[in-house]
Amino acid sequence: FQQRLIADNAAYAFQLGSAVGISGDTAVVTGRGVNNNAGAAYIFLRNAGVWTQQQVLTASDSFINQQFGYSADMSGDTI
Repeated sequence: FQQRLIADNAAYAFQLGSAVGISGDTAVVTGRGVNNNAGAAYIFLRNAGVWTQQQVLTASDSFINQQFGYSADMSGDTI
């Protein structure tokens, strides 16, 4: 255990950690419950052993119950 990852806008219903992909010092952590279950993917970077949130990805055509981020994976720099 190194650190608990918490989204900047975290809420209980977000289901943060629904899916996780890690490559090197970058992690994508999804939350299917974000924005009325539309979903989002949070990008965290590790620097000197500390993880910080860098970006939030959402679908440009999101809708309620879409659950964007149902699964996630990383390969190198590609999510």
